Amino acid sequence: SSEKLIWTQILLLFPAMTDKTIYRKIFFSAAAYTGLKGFFALATTVCTILLIRALSPYEFGKFSLVSHLAMMSGLILSFGSSGTLAKFMPEYKEERSKARLASQALEISALGTLIFFALLALVLRLYPQFIPSEIKKVGPAFPLFILSIALFNVVQGIFRGTGRFLAWSALEGSAEIAARLLAIAFIFLLAKTFYSAFWAFSLSFAVFVLISLVQIRPLLDWHDLAIPKTVLRYGTLLFLGQIVFMLITSVDPILLRLLLKDPAQVGFYFAGIKIPRMLESLMLAPMSVPFVYYFSHPDTLHTRETIITFGTKMLGISCGLTALTLFAAAQDIVTLALGPGYAESVIVLRIYSALLFFVGLQSLSGSFFLAINKPQISIALGFCGFAIIALLDFLLIPTWKAAGAASATVIGSFIVTLAITAQLWRHGIKIARESLLLCLGLMLSMAVGYLTSFYYLAPISFALYVVLVGLLKEHDLAKIQKLWNKQNDYEQPAQDSPIL
Repeated sequence: SSEKLIWTQILLLFPAMTDKTIYRKIFFSAAAYTGLKGFFALATTVCTILLIRALSPYEFGKFSLVSHLAMMSGLILSFGSSGTLAKFMPEYKEERSKARLASQALEISALGTLIFFALLALVLRLYPQFIPSEIKKVGPAFPLFILSIALFNVVQGIFRGTGRFLAWSALEGSAEIAARLLAIAFIFLLAKTFYSAFWAFSLSFAVFVLISLVQIRPLLDWHDLAIPKTVLRYGTLLFLGQIVFMLITSVDPILLRLLLKDPAQVGFYFAGIKIPRMLESLMLAPMSVPFVYYFSHPDTLHTRETIITFGTKMLGISCGLTALTLFAAAQDIVTLALGPGYAESVIVLRIYSALLFFVGLQSLSGSFFLAINKPQISIALGFCGFAIIALLDFLLIPTWKAAGAASATVIGSFIVTLAITAQLWRHGIKIARESLLLCLGLMLSMAVGYLTSFYYLAPISFALYVVLVGLLKEHDLAKIQKLWNKQNDYEQPAQDSPIL
């Protein structure tokens, strides 16, 4: 798994920095965390497939839109608490200081959510035409879900800030699975409609929020809202990042709904992107925290460029092969998993699979910019990506519908990848050649699949291309083999044998 590999690499690269026993504990903790996370991710995926099959594309589109808007609203209303608490709570030595910070995060999130509800009620009363009919249909379940998600994210930070990663993974995974199982039960017992599923999600997450609040109650100390400036600055930064994330992930479904007035297209879109997003969260999302530490450490400044160059190339190759495998198997995946009613999701999956490749090329850049105290670069490029995707949505959705929305996101991500590559070049990270060659290889391989109508040629073509143009050489394989051998022998790392 990616986290196991990363922590093994850190263990080997820093043999003299700290006590070996500490890193051994980190290694086992990360491995257990990743394994538990993978188990719940697989179980959640199975439950999600059953939920999609239980609803028609029309109803699933409505459910996906409302649940996505509620989740993004809840994420924003947590005000970056998850990452902020995870960073600063371990830095406080006094338990009272930790409790005070945790309580402040809960208070601010609850207060912000109440203000949001007041504004939402005002808009609903004065300008009801601006509120989607799906939100009006679910009624009180919408604000209940938003509040639950907001508090859920704050509690996540408290659990992580106190080192309870495995406990939180179990709680979060259980909540995700329970919500889907309850939704399936509501659909079959009450009505096969989106609001049955949405009410199930709202009630399930509300229950799990109450359970988690009971567990952390001894850790709270209600005091005041005088937040330290360093914490406030960091939280504001994460808050801006959450806004960028919300804009990029929400623009496609919102414009699909506004421009086409057809919830079924939203359903085809969300059904088609589920698997690429799941793989992205499993393969790439866990990398940010350990690599921020690695890139920030003064003892590793001389190897930072090598790590980013080699890591980006290998991620591009592995994510490219994975993306093209999804591209090739899209017809079989959608037909077998979702059924013939979601046939229009095949082209969405084929197009959106390329996003996994571009995110792979970008995945180390965010940690690098954060490590050199220039996170504004990532945020600015994120806003630019949103603007590009929104413009392309207006151009492509009227003609290509859900496939147009997927195309807009992939094209926007490609442009942002080029911009990130240019920024890395300005900061001394010379990966332009490798990145451009990999992008060219992905495009040529997809073209081979389309032109021959034998889509399984795409991953084969990409693998051959990578070898023929020299992106994967014998010494690269030797580095990977050395890392694998060191992983199996991590208890006694050799201090004179660098990995890269």
